[in-house]
Amino acid sequence: MQQSGPALPRRLNGRAAACDPCRARKLACDHSQPVCKRCKKRGNDINCVYREPALRGGGPRPRTAHKSPTTPSIPLRFEALSHPASPTNEALPPAPGATTGYWGLASHAVVFDEAKQSLSMFSLSQQLPSIPSLSSPSPAASSNRTAKSRVPFRERPAPLREMCLYVLRCLPGQANEIMTFGSSTSDPSELQTWGDIIVDRITTSILGCLDEIRHCGEGGLEAMAEMLCDNTAQPIRDDCETHTEWLEQFTGQRLRWETLGLLCLYLDRVSDMFDAVSYNRLEYAGDKPVPEIVLVCVKYCIEIATSLTEANVLLVDLCRRAASQDSMVHGDGLAVTMANFLGMHVQTNDGMDLYQPTFCSEYKRRLYAHLFISDKLGVSFTGRPPIVSRRFNSTPLPLDISDVDMCDPERRSVALSNLDSHGWSKSGILCSATVMRARTMVATIRDELYEIALDSTARVRREVLLDLYERLETVHQAFPEVLRYKPDDSDAKVSIQYIRIACQLEILQTQFFIRRLIHWHDPRPSDEGNVLDTSFAMLELVLSIWVERDRFADSAMRRNFEWFVMEYGSPAGGVLCLELLRPTFTGNHFKNSSVSRSSIIQNLTLLVGFLDWVKPSAPNSDLCADCKLVIKRVLDHHLNNPAPMPTAAVDPSSQVIGLASDETQLQPSASMNYVEPLDQWMPAEDMPIFNFQLMDTFDWLRNDDLRM
Repeated sequence: MQQSGPALPRRLNGRAAACDPCRARKLACDHSQPVCKRCKKRGNDINCVYREPALRGGGPRPRTAHKSPTTPSIPLRFEALSHPASPTNEALPPAPGATTGYWGLASHAVVFDEAKQSLSMFSLSQQLPSIPSLSSPSPAASSNRTAKSRVPFRERPAPLREMCLYVLRCLPGQANEIMTFGSSTSDPSELQTWGDIIVDRITTSILGCLDEIRHCGEGGLEAMAEMLCDNTAQPIRDDCETHTEWLEQFTGQRLRWETLGLLCLYLDRVSDMFDAVSYNRLEYAGDKPVPEIVLVCVKYCIEIATSLTEANVLLVDLCRRAASQDSMVHGDGLAVTMANFLGMHVQTNDGMDLYQPTFCSEYKRRLYAHLFISDKLGVSFTGRPPIVSRRFNSTPLPLDISDVDMCDPERRSVALSNLDSHGWSKSGILCSATVMRARTMVATIRDELYEIALDSTARVRREVLLDLYERLETVHQAFPEVLRYKPDDSDAKVSIQYIRIACQLEILQTQFFIRRLIHWHDPRPSDEGNVLDTSFAMLELVLSIWVERDRFADSAMRRNFEWFVMEYGSPAGGVLCLELLRPTFTGNHFKNSSVSRSSIIQNLTLLVGFLDWVKPSAPNSDLCADCKLVIKRVLDHHLNNPAPMPTAAVDPSSQVIGLASDETQLQPSASMNYVEPLDQWMPAEDMPIFNFQLMDTFDWLRNDDLRM
């Protein structure tokens, strides 16, 4: 054991104190200096600090690591709160790197910029005030801005003070604690995500602050809240070269309210698809999940932060994650507005050969990719116009580099050299960036589809839709092998197979969109059965998760079950229900032999069970109950009163019922269109009031012809 440093602080029992990271995770520390072996192995050198344990009876205060020289410490703030002096207008430290936001070509800044250039001939340009640059998404604020005055916590509005104290009381060891920091893993291979890396720093910072106020009662929480408010009022740079420089802006004595919000979301495992199914380094206190309280804390952190500061990248990330935790109906409006204000939609595209990634540049690319993907998922669910468009987005795709590699300059260089010409890694390892790239590519095609589907004046040409379908297939074929869904891959890690299924569902849903648009606008005989085939495949994949729910038992996976059944399963079930009411084939389907009357009934029965599994407290439980009612009624009606089967002749060459080989348009027979009036087997009072907008495959319920 190395002892090259100063004498180690001692605990009350006389033993050497562990370093902060080891103490936070309740692991044995070898007390090596300057860095213990465990922290050195995990690359956590900067946090390996030995601090004196707090003594009872008002003993010496612990030494705080990474104390910011620009803001008073918590003990000093507590003393000031306990012995208030005369009012002061003490100013906050200068805020380097404050932003005026992105100014586009349509902004008023263009006029001033042109005027400034015109006046330069008179040598007056140096006397003119600085004008926001159009070439930089995040220009620095002019230096003639006055510094903000520090506002004492007790002089802030009462609602804001109550929100601050509510969040702080939920931290470990406080009156309403909802989380614990003790559970962790000693295996460095588990540290594969940005969430693992940032949580280590945040938890160490919070433990340090709580140590300083452990004997201060409510006044200590007020002092901590004042520090958080002052820090949140400072801008955050988004051009840091290293992740350490980036982290130092919102950890240690620079903790911010955005930081606490992100920590709460990490506790509830709200992140991207890859991070959510990775190892979680936080636990609910007493193993009792309280997502409702977490949601309140997150909303409070956002409200506090937005009242104290303008947009920053950290706040965009917090709002983006909070939107995915809350409801798809509410969307990512706040996060997108902030991202556009920061110019994240127009990040520089220098091409693969010239681009030299930094931690911040990739972080912003990934964050905007998250927003783009989430927006497209929301459009398919709500049918609302998108708020993010590829037409106004020049931000390139993030590179296929893991979080850990991005945080280490040497490993980043190696990973960069291991990319192919399209930005995919040759290592064959699945990371969060791999999933993000793939989903963004699919979302870009969906964005084009939504323009067609939502534009009431558009004249859709079949060739355009077929081209989109071919491009989708090309994108899918370009996916790395590790991301491809393989039904029979029983050896795949559960989390990897889950991610593959989720990505495959997005592919199938996009195919479904295209085929439905073709069927609506320009159907041909060769298209017959395509929508049914895709719907059957989509439902089977959703049900595979339900059937193997014991395998996919992780809470982060289970939380998305409701989303899978509503976004993919129920719309597919609507197509299969209509097939039972309007049969288009006999025996096995001519395009997919696994599709038969029997298999459709079996899958719809399983879908009823899946919908019934959704708890009444779930956000979309009413929709699930309505879908379940319709499907059960259709099954009962079909099994008890079978509809007439198709009687039209079958063309042996095409295997399409009711079509001659020389037909150019679909001409379904009368028997295929027959449906027993709905009011005879589904009373009007039981008719559910819902639809799935772009995925509305239950539109036949609202067809007046069917109710006649």
